Amino acid sequence: MTGIEIPALSIPKVALVTGGNSGIGRATAARLAAMGSAVVVGYNSRRAQAEEVVGGLQGRGHLAMRIAIDDPASISDAAATVDKQYGRLDVLVNCGGATTPVPANDLEGLTDDISTAPFRSICADHSPWFAPSVPCWSAAAGRPS
Repeated sequence: MTGIEIPALSIPKVALVTGGNSGIGRATAARLAAMGSAVVVGYNSRRAQAEEVVGGLQGRGHLAMRIAIDDPASISDAAATVDKQYGRLDVLVNCGGATTPVPANDLEGLTDDISTAPFRSICADHSPWFAPSVPCWSAAAGRPS
C-alpha cells in the first residue's frame, strides 16, 4: 500500500473560529492560539463566555466578536472588522450552528429547509469569506448553487 503524502501546513497568522466560545470551537481556538495565531472567537449570544475564552488563550491579538450565522449583517460587520484590525484572514473554522426545534414525534416537521438552513447561511452570497471561492451545495437540488 502506498502512503499518502501529507504536506506541511503553515501556521495561520489570523484565524476566525465561529462557535469559538464553547465545545469544539473553544478547543480549536485554544490550539490555534497555542500555535501562534491571533484568534477571532466568534459567538452568537454568549459574549461573556467568548471573552473568557479570549482571556484564556495563549499569546495576544485575540478578539471576541458576535458572528451569528443566520444574521448576514453580523457576518459582513465581522469581515470588515477583521479586515480593518488584521488586514487578512488566513483560516476560517466553522463550529457555529443553529437549529429549529422540532418535536421528536414530528419527523414530517423536519423539513429540508430547516435542516439545510445553517449551510445556506454559511455559504450565502453575502458571506464575504465564502462567496468568491467556495462552491456551496444545495441539498434540495444536489448541485452547486
